Parts: sequence; C-alpha cells; structure tokens
Amino acid sequence: MISALIAGRLVKEAHITSNGACEATVCTFDDERSVRLTCRRKALSEQLLALPFGSPISVSGLLRVVPVLNDKGEPRAYLTLEVSAILTQPQPQGLMARLFKQGANHG
Repeated sequence: MISALIAGRLVKEAHITSNGACEATVCTFDDERSVRLTCRRKALSEQLLALPFGSPISVSGLLRVVPVLNDKGEPRAYLTLEVSAILTQPQPQGLMARLFKQGANHG
C-alpha cells in the first residue's frame, strides 16, 4: 500500500457498514477520480460522520489500488483509502443547513 494525502469533497455521506467500519466517498475537485474512504477508529469515524454531503475534506492514510476491467474491457483502478488522519475540521453550519438537516430528520 501507498501512504497518500487526498483532498476533495464528499460525494457520498459517511455511514457505518455492517462490519462496523465507517465509509464515505470523496471525489477530487475536478470530478475526475473518486476514492472510497474506510475508517475503523471511533474518533475518526465520528469526525467523518459529522461532515455533510459536499464538504471539502483532506484525509491521509494508506491507499489500496485494485486494478479492474470495466464493462468495455478497459483497465481501471479501484481506490480505497484506510483513513489514519482527517485534516479538515468540520465547518460551522449556517441556518439554512441546520434547517434542512432538521427537516430531513423529521420527515
């Protein structure tokens, strides 16, 4: 595996999987590559869960690259980062974000 630093935005909110790990998906700012983030440490999982969809994020950890062939037979790489540090602090939410989040929780 490779030590990596990835910066982008959350394109899939963090959630807890059936095996207890926290997962999310980050896409680079130019929308070219996505990377699945996995996190097993509770403190890091809580930080990741606190970030809303679309948040800018910087993370570091061990990058696993799995070569695959797509439907057309073209080689691609499936990227997964085992998070060891979240370098982004959660941003304070504005009134509109809090209202939308509150509405989503009630309906």
